[in-house]
Amino acid sequence: MGQTNQLSMGPVKLTSLPIISPDSQRAVYLDAAGIWSVALVGGAPIRLYAIPAGRQVFGPVTITPDSQRVVWISDGDTLGKPELYSAPIAGSSPVRISKAMGDDRQVRDYVVGQSQVYYASDVGSNNVIELWRVAASGGTSVRVNKTLPSSDYDVFEYLTGGSPERIVYRVGRTVQGGHKLFSAPAEGTGPQAVEISH
Repeated sequence: MGQTNQLSMGPVKLTSLPIISPDSQRAVYLDAAGIWSVALVGGAPIRLYAIPAGRQVFGPVTITPDSQRVVWISDGDTLGKPELYSAPIAGSSPVRISKAMGDDRQVRDYVVGQSQVYYASDVGSNNVIELWRVAASGGTSVRVNKTLPSSDYDVFEYLTGGSPERIVYRVGRTVQGGHKLFSAPAEGTGPQAVEISH
């Protein structure tokens, strides 16, 4: 039988189930006070992110495939303005990794790929959802999708996979449908998407 270790999570009220890093070294969990990381062999938890009063973390907290960073969405800097953040899983200051945007813009959701974090945001044009990518540690965000035909088009569902990694996403009109499927590489300096639907 394997060894059992008591994780020192303290008397916390979890708001999400803990997730285990791909290398099985750490668990990450969310409670009302913030996002925490703890070694699976035991030890004191490290707070990666303290949630400011009146703010929140939106959606899931994710660990990168290399087990090095934790990614999440929060309105921690500006109330009601969800942005994308990450921090080293072993602890250090969190950084905003989404593109700087106006107060009326926001990150809607994200997915962590092998080498990049992809996020849907109206950072370029209010209420026009486009797909962006950025390194999990931060840096310059690059728009993945080519220019949308008009302001009533949005990027919808997207997923990553393959080696070398690619992202597949859907573009369509918000009201009328007519969706098309595109594929783009995970690397590069600008939109390199190609249509793959017929």
